This record gives sequence, structure tokens and C-alpha cells, in this order.
Amino acid sequence: MKNILLSFLLIASFVFVGLPINTSQANAASYEEHFPTYSLYTKDNIIEKEIVNYDISSVQDYKIIEELQYNVTAEQGSVHDFYLPISAPVYDIPSIEVKVNGTAIETELLYGSNLYHYLGQNDIEKAINDSFGRALDDTISGTLYKFNVVKDSLTITYQKADKQPMIYQTSNSTQSSFNDGKITYTTNAKAGDVYVIFAINGELEFVESDATFTKETVTCKQFVDNYYSDWAEYYVEPNIEKEFLYSEMNRLLNTKNSETLDDFFFSIHNYRLNFLKFSIAMETTSSTINYVKKARVQRDTTYEPYIHLFERKKTAQYPTEYTIKMTDEFPFVIESNIALNKEGNIYKATSNEDSFYAIYCSEESSKSKFADEENKKDKLVWYIVIAGVSALAVGAITYFVVGYIERKKGCK
Repeated sequence: MKNILLSFLLIASFVFVGLPINTSQANAASYEEHFPTYSLYTKDNIIEKEIVNYDISSVQDYKIIEELQYNVTAEQGSVHDFYLPISAPVYDIPSIEVKVNGTAIETELLYGSNLYHYLGQNDIEKAINDSFGRALDDTISGTLYKFNVVKDSLTITYQKADKQPMIYQTSNSTQSSFNDGKITYTTNAKAGDVYVIFAINGELEFVESDATFTKETVTCKQFVDNYYSDWAEYYVEPNIEKEFLYSEMNRLLNTKNSETLDDFFFSIHNYRLNFLKFSIAMETTSSTINYVKKARVQRDTTYEPYIHLFERKKTAQYPTEYTIKMTDEFPFVIESNIALNKEGNIYKATSNEDSFYAIYCSEESSKSKFADEENKKDKLVWYIVIAGVSALAVGAITYFVVGYIERKKGCK
């Protein structure tokens, strides 16, 4: 019986050890969205050191100033390309001045692809390859088909060449099918409306429709210019330049995909990983690159006091010196993925890690507003388990005691 009781005690101890304890302390996982900044990238391994400065007093509209300096060492006379990543929608790309040895230099903006493609990885070269410039070759042309709708629907059957880029127009209700190399789609429409297909690099191999249609040859640049002019009101208010659509055409020419008219002209709200590209010629064996940009600060109001987070990713391996200057209102960094040294109201660290984040607060610690409720639930689980184990133990003891007494009686 002693062995059985010991077994029950061991089971109970395992159950207690396995129960979760909810501390409800602040941590980076409490943030649902993460929009990091990215460090400077070059394919050449010539960046010796990076210096990053933050000043909490610079926070405005949930953005904090990020001052950066890069020490570069390379052979005198050599030329090197650099890419400065900017995560932002196209209408919110900031103007950034890059200085080399104290002198401002020219940069080229490349519009990138959706940021979410790269949040879980550091494949910066792929992100660069998915970015395209603002200049569009005005010699590239295609065939513009215009379909004059004659009833309350439009059916088009077409066949295009392999890897032929195309932009086609649909409505909010479209059905399509594929047969013998031909695509047929039917879309809701209104009699009198005009729908278009723009087949780039030639004509469609086959096209027929229940609507009358015309075709003409136009350049890709003309196609973009015409729609940008027609929908100018849509683009002017958010300050979207026509050159962004040129870059989207460059993307389509590169991917050789088919896209709907809406996807091509109205995908402006996505967060993208864009780049400023620049080159430097080494006048000596060392140079210094400086620029200032802003990092997004996320606030979590489910904690008391509120907690704030900013973060960044490294695009290559080189040491980084971090400095965070705090304020009287927010004097504490309460969590970071690297060890920080506190000197007065300044935190410092040097790290080779490929990522960095810091959570700061007005007090030395912060707790979830739901902590009390969560702890009550945890305690309830404990009480239920304790009651269950106790009942099992009492039942077992009673069973064996009664059995022992019955056996004693039987021996008399």
C-alpha cells in the first residue's frame, strides 16, 4: 500500500509541475504586428561597423528617429553599390538624404514587393531582385483590346503566347474556364461600358467575344499614362507619382504574369520593402556613410503602464553599436533581445546579432491588464486538479484500508 500511495504522490507532483504559471509580463510576443527597419546592405563585404542611435524624445506619430553611420573599408578607386531598405507604402516613402564623408550623394528609388514576403526571413537579395526602378522603356508596346458591352454581362475567350504579360479588366463577379489552351471568362457588366485587355509584346493568338471590340497598338508607357490621367484624383491626394506605375509595369514585364486592371493600378496600400540604391567610389581606403530615417514604434495598451517597442533587422554580418537615449517620462528599457548597459538615462550595447528590439516603459516593469483574470483562471485549474488528485488518493486509501480489514476478518 505504501508503494501505491507513493505512486499517487508522484502523479500529483507531475501534474503540478506541468501546470502553466501566467506571469503576464511584457514581452515582444505580445505585439501582433512587427514592422522592423533594416540595416544598410551591400553585396560586397566591406562594412566594418554600424552605429545606431535612438532618442526617445524624438518619438512623434509613433515613429522614432534612427540615426545611422557605417564605416566602410575597401580598395582605393573601387566602386560599390549599396541598398538602403525602406519599409513603407508607396505614398509614405520618406525623403532620405545619404551622405558619404559628409557630402550628400544621389540615390535611386526602387519600389519593392509586399513586405510580408520578407518578415520571416533575411533574404534581402531576393527583396532587391523583386524591386524595380521608376524609368520605363517607351519602346515596349502591346495590343490594347477594347470591348464594347452590349448586354448586362461580358464573355471573352482568348489565347495568348506562353509567358506573354497581360492586363485584363473584370468586375466584382467573374467566372472563368480553361479549354484547349483557351481561357474563357464571363463578368458582370453594364451595356454601354467598355472593358479592356492589354496584351504586351504582340497580339493575342486568339480572341472572340459576345461584344464588339477594337484593337490598337500602344506603348506600355502610353497605357500607364492614360489611366494615370483618367484616375488622377485617386493618385494625387495620397501623393502617388506616375513613376510608381512605371515600376509596376517593369515588374509585370519581369514576371510575365497576367494581372487584373484593379490589381495593377490599385495595389498602393500594401506595405512594401523599397530601396534607395546608391554607389560610392572609394577615394581612399575608408569612407563613412551617414543617414537619418524613422522607425515605427508600436504601443501595447493592454499593459499597465503602456509598453512601446521598436525593432530592426540586420542584412549582413557586421558589429553594431546601439545607443538609446531615454527621457524622464520613459526612463526604462524593460526588455531587449541583447544585453544593454545602462549609464544614467542612456542604454548601450555592441552586438553581432542579426536582429534587435527594445521595449521601453515609464516604469521598471509592466503587467497585462488581464493578469488578475488570467491568474484567477490558473488558480481555478489548480484547485480542480488538487481536488481531483485528493479524491483519487482518498478513494484509493479507503479501498485498500477496507480491503485490508476484510482480509483480516477472513483470517480469523
